[in-house]
Amino acid sequence: VKYSNATELIFSVAESNGALYISVADNGCGFDATKSFNGNGLSNMRKRAEQMGASILVQSGTGKGTLIKLELKITR
Repeated sequence: VKYSNATELIFSVAESNGALYISVADNGCGFDATKSFNGNGLSNMRKRAEQMGASILVQSGTGKGTLIKLELKITR
């Protein structure tokens, strides 16, 4: 939200086959996800996902918006 200039945000949560899926997508300006950044945002998200035992996927491209998907296996 801080840098994206997005006008739309799509948030979804689903549970299937023993996993919780959370995704957030926007129509903002995007960024080159292959570059490294000096900030903590993406690295902190990856560290927190790892600590939870989840996998995280960040897809973005300049002018293409951003999609973030998190998958967490549910143990009962």
